Amino acid sequence: MGAPSDAMVEAQASEPEWTEDKLVSSLARLKEMHIQLRHLRGTIPRMMGPLREQHPSPEQFYSNFAKATTRAHEDMIAFQNLMQDPRNQAILDQAKKSRRENPDGITVWRVTDHPNWLDVREEASLKHSPNEPEEGNDDRNAVKEEDYRAALKKFEENHPTLKASIQDEGSNIIQIQLPPPSNLNFIIEPKPTSQNPTTYTITTPEKSKINTALLNEIANRPKSTNLTYLLEMLASYTNLRSSPCVKCKRLMDRNAQFPTVRTRVRTKTADSQHVYQWQAFHKGCV
Repeated sequence: MGAPSDAMVEAQASEPEWTEDKLVSSLARLKEMHIQLRHLRGTIPRMMGPLREQHPSPEQFYSNFAKATTRAHEDMIAFQNLMQDPRNQAILDQAKKSRRENPDGITVWRVTDHPNWLDVREEASLKHSPNEPEEGNDDRNAVKEEDYRAALKKFEENHPTLKASIQDEGSNIIQIQLPPPSNLNFIIEPKPTSQNPTTYTITTPEKSKINTALLNEIANRPKSTNLTYLLEMLASYTNLRSSPCVKCKRLMDRNAQFPTVRTRVRTKTADSQHVYQWQAFHKGCV
């Protein structure tokens, strides 16, 4: 065979390098795509749900059915946008290329062999950051000087499927939007004081029973002056409708409520890395 042409060498040199960090981030994106695809299996049953329920009036029935249909449409659009995202297309193309070049040793992967797969978390984002104080340490000084925009940028890097933004220039009000299937929105308003560390008020645009339960749990969180901790806690609700309770192993309790309580535990991986993981509990199971 002849030597590769200059064009081939240039093309190979221009290809982005698939570093370990990029591979981990790509796996997180593929994981999110797979979870959303599984969520679509229940689209029609969820859309038809109001047809199986009793309604106080025809108007209420129409309203409930219209909302269910709208949510189903939004789920479909969200997944379509996810599939058409150029970044995700590049990941899929790289996976196909890797299979062609290294076809040996590829085994069948089954989601049932990985019970924690539906927990939408990127393990790299769980690794302890020097910007996040150790459990039990006083984080007053670290939080008092915290740069909101820097914290948001780091948060978005760790959670590429979430949307985080400053509401208005000149204000530090933060908007957080979680992707389907949770479809939750949070507004974080910092309350700085001259003597004490900044505290944060969290609200939701939608008023519902589940949102009220979430806000109660968030308000009772530890490390109430740590913005990074708060952002990670909000991100843990991405799997609200898919992650069962750690104690009873059920997604819904006897009152048809999702596990809204979140506790963070620190574990050690096989390579001696310390990572934080969020566990879900029903209110009655704590």
